[in-house]
Amino acid sequence: MRNREQIKIIMSDFDFKKVHLAMKALDWKWTYENEKKKVPPVEDLISIAEHCLNNLANSKNRNATLNIGGFEAEKAEGILELRFILEKVNPLSHIFNPDAKNELARKS
Repeated sequence: MRNREQIKIIMSDFDFKKVHLAMKALDWKWTYENEKKKVPPVEDLISIAEHCLNNLANSKNRNATLNIGGFEAEKAEGILELRFILEKVNPLSHIFNPDAKNELARKS
């Protein structure tokens, strides 16, 4: 399946309204060019998601990942995928994120 076809399917199937609702509930704001912080409208979510997918589609790499504003777009063996990530952790998180180490200590 060609990249353009994949993007069209992803963009029509992805529930951007659900992401917007989650961002509003969490008061998750993006910083805009004028330094104003606000929960992005659905139109901006769509624009950023499409930007991520297009960048991956135009990449020569068969495997790549791009993260912007909570979105994670991935190309694995030429297949595109779009996710919205609320939290992501791996065993080495405390090395790269000191706050994660402090949180781990509080839970112990």
